[in-house]
Amino acid sequence: MRFRTTPFPHQLADLEASKDRVACGYFHEPGLGKTKLAIDGAVHLLDNKKVNAVLVVAPNGVHRNWASREMPKHTPQDILDASTIFCWSTASASTKRHAGQAELMLATTTTTSSANIPWLFVSYDALMTEACVAYVRRFFKRYDVLFIADESHFVKNPGAARTKRCLAASLHAPYRRILTGTPIDKSPFDAYAQLKFLSQDVWRSIGCDNFLAFKNHFGTWEQGFNRGTGQQYRSLTGYKNLGVLQRILSEWGYRRTKDILDLPPKLYTRRYFTLGPKARKAYDALSTDYLAELSGGVLTAELTISRMVRFQQATSGYLPTDENTTKVALDLPNPRIGALLDCLLELALEGCGRKAIVWAKYDEDCTRLAEAFEKEAISFVRYDGSVTAEQRHANLERFQSDPGVRVFLSKTSVGGTGLTIVEASAHIFYNVSFGRYGERRQAEDRSHRPGQKAENVLYVDIVAEDTIDEHILENLLESHDIATFLNRDTVRTWF
Repeated sequence: MRFRTTPFPHQLADLEASKDRVACGYFHEPGLGKTKLAIDGAVHLLDNKKVNAVLVVAPNGVHRNWASREMPKHTPQDILDASTIFCWSTASASTKRHAGQAELMLATTTTTSSANIPWLFVSYDALMTEACVAYVRRFFKRYDVLFIADESHFVKNPGAARTKRCLAASLHAPYRRILTGTPIDKSPFDAYAQLKFLSQDVWRSIGCDNFLAFKNHFGTWEQGFNRGTGQQYRSLTGYKNLGVLQRILSEWGYRRTKDILDLPPKLYTRRYFTLGPKARKAYDALSTDYLAELSGGVLTAELTISRMVRFQQATSGYLPTDENTTKVALDLPNPRIGALLDCLLELALEGCGRKAIVWAKYDEDCTRLAEAFEKEAISFVRYDGSVTAEQRHANLERFQSDPGVRVFLSKTSVGGTGLTIVEASAHIFYNVSFGRYGERRQAEDRSHRPGQKAENVLYVDIVAEDTIDEHILENLLESHDIATFLNRDTVRTWF
């Protein structure tokens, strides 16, 4: 094996064990170099003529990070110089330039050496388009492909279209890898589709020929009755056979935790604020209505989640109109935004030059925060759905290279996976996503990884006093899954 960058001992050990496997997963915690491990493994397979092309599917923006940062950093120069690298862009797919680059990729003729290697990078979102699917199908017909699914927890829902497309495509790849630090986020059921990507037969060994059988094998259920609709439903009450699941995960993948590295400590703190009078009135009214619905037995899990969104909107200082299109501000100035600005001011006064990542949950929050940063002359970049994939990539590069840019504004669901942002040593969670412990941990580790030079990494949660915020945060940090979060008796005690 050969390397451009020297692997850590744990990377070398896992590469030695996995380099010739047809399919396996790397389940290392964020920051332990799964991407480098996958690239080094790809180089080995290319050098040994087992594959002659590589396809990487990753979250939007992360696929570009592979092409622009990870490949140049870790791929041996001779392969890098001779490779054809192409990032599929849905926005540009209809242009002549994009079409020409796509055809050039398919025209690449592989040789007996490790030259002329096609590397195709596609986002999960792009894989939802027919044009991209058609192109990927041609790519598989043309080459013997190593198929890498980065942040594979994006394909954990067996009923989702992107999961079905990834699983269908995996059938045509002679070698397959999945990468994720959180193979199981909300529940053990998350493992089903990810390991099926590696092998269609993986779950048949325990008698599970489909997802329903899998859920029955690892979940315990009881019948429930919704008095509002008059319908019966199955309610998940717990899990079983988890030792079997752990064994299968260890057989198909490799897991490492960050205690093997000497990283700076994580420091956690909270910044509390008091709701404004309008927000408090709206919040209390929502509480009264919710408790009435809960007592009446008309709430399903989906409706409960919907109500929780309203509570969080109220604590963030706005509520939607009756048409649910325009969000109306409740109190001005917004006290939650004020608490966050105070945090940024304190970081600036520390004199240590800390850069911060500000994580918000909703697009509306990002927009309101951007307006506040502009008003306060705080230099920032956005990395969320309001900017194109190309602009996100440019914004990430600017944050990493420009000392004057203080804030990286993003959503945990957008920028929380696949990125390395060690230039930041502070994280401010503007609000918290309930029941998403894995998403939270992924976001935290964007900067808590090798290359972080600060003495510590600071994490600040903005919390509204005497609201659901405190309960959500406690529930999240105790690693509770969504089933625990939605337990009726637990939720009732919050109001």
